[in-house]
Amino acid sequence: MGKDIPAGPFLYGEDKQPRELPTFFIARYPVTDEQYDAFFNDGGYAEKHWWEGIGSRIRKPRSAVLGQPSRPRGYVSWYEAMAFCRWLSKQLGYQVRLPSEPEWEKAARGEDGCVLPWKDDYHAGYANLNERSGEAGVTYLKQTIAVGLYPHAASPYGVDDLIGNVLEWCLNEFVQPDGAEQAHRAERGTSHMRRPNDAQASRRISCSPLHDSNTLDFAWCVRPRCHADHKLVER
Repeated sequence: MGKDIPAGPFLYGEDKQPRELPTFFIARYPVTDEQYDAFFNDGGYAEKHWWEGIGSRIRKPRSAVLGQPSRPRGYVSWYEAMAFCRWLSKQLGYQVRLPSEPEWEKAARGEDGCVLPWKDDYHAGYANLNERSGEAGVTYLKQTIAVGLYPHAASPYGVDDLIGNVLEWCLNEFVQPDGAEQAHRAERGTSHMRRPNDAQASRRISCSPLHDSNTLDFAWCVRPRCHADHKLVER
């Protein structure tokens, strides 16, 4: 289940630079335990085809913290997310991949560059965060929860769980203006352990593609083949 993000201009980054993207489609929720288990049970870690050329092959998954079907998977490295997307592409019959940072951010902020998916100000009870920090609210669950429990906090395009619960991998490298950290990959969003002051849709995070934790997951993305740039590079 996913959402169409229409073509057109939008404001990107903390400085709200104008950019433009063609139409694309993004999963409504991060990948869940149940969805990822389908990849594992179909021999996803044993079949080397899904791992060729992405830089590293992971031999076995780490167990999810609670193992409940509707929770975000967690403990997924960038390499595992890439292999899953290749496997899912085969099942669906069209190319599925991780979103680029601009795609993720437009899906989260809409066209106007809002700070959060639901506008500019944090509202208590709008995301799975540590609201007790900074007295932004009374809730701190200290764990991930099932996806889709905050529909009132969806983005302008109806995409859920972009702030709170888990961080999400993006396709591209994390590159600083000085060219450093090119081996690292970009993450977006905010995990359940962070405080509301950290919750900004423009916030960029750099991490090794081998890193995994219970706060890190991903959502898959599709761009129609009619666009010349549908084959985004993975390096």
